Amino acid sequence: MTDEPPLIVLGAARSGTKVTRSILSALSGFPEVPYDVGYVWRFGNEDAPHDALPIEAALSRTIEHVRSELPRLAGVKENASGFVEKTVGNTLRVDFVRAIYPEAKYVYVLRNGLDVVESAIRSWKARPSIPYLLRKSRTFSWRRAPRYATRYARSTATRILGLSKTVKTWGPQYPGIHEDVKLLPLSEVCAKQWAASVESLHGALPYFKADQLLVLRFEEMVSEPRRAGERLASFLTMRSQLEAEEVVTSIMDRSSLNRGPLENEARVREIVSHAMDIWGYTT
Repeated sequence: MTDEPPLIVLGAARSGTKVTRSILSALSGFPEVPYDVGYVWRFGNEDAPHDALPIEAALSRTIEHVRSELPRLAGVKENASGFVEKTVGNTLRVDFVRAIYPEAKYVYVLRNGLDVVESAIRSWKARPSIPYLLRKSRTFSWRRAPRYATRYARSTATRILGLSKTVKTWGPQYPGIHEDVKLLPLSEVCAKQWAASVESLHGALPYFKADQLLVLRFEEMVSEPRRAGERLASFLTMRSQLEAEEVVTSIMDRSSLNRGPLENEARVREIVSHAMDIWGYTT
């Protein structure tokens, strides 16, 4: 148990969760869990076909495992400070995550779905970074997550050796994604992935305490760092507004709002339209 509650970032893949994690770490002084660690959150539920775990899946042994592994991966010692964590699959299982960390403070980062889809397509197609894969593999505990570690090692080795250049799935695994990957264009899969992620979080909003969740828009952090800094300073009560603004400005990249052409755009717009509407974006 730590003195300070953790800061947990929620958000769809390619929405800015990584930079948000860095901003929160800089403002709080808390160390980061350095990678997405879905295998930690899915402990005891490894056979689930998707990431949308129900609250009932938060078994006592799962809770105990997650609450011991995350501080360890962040380098937090017993009775030390909190930590910052982000795993994009968590946006599909918000109630499950809150059952494990009811005391945490949550920051949800939201980004325009059309921009996310374009970025996600590039991530699905990107060649694997061997140094990154190897660095991440060192965080695995063969004793605590042997099945995941074995699968990851096998997948990494085949890709490094050039035996497999395909990605079966990437990012949050919404219900039905494995079938969609076989049948749909990648652009539609990415659109459904984003929509499922942000609709899940929207449904969970009423269950957060008033001071427990901050919703930040990626576009706000890029274009309005002063306003984003003001809201972060108020939420965290750890830094002044000016300090928060300086941190946001130093980390965010204004060019990140520029996206390239979007494949199959008309169909993508159809898929994301409802989710865009409920969050106040226009299609």
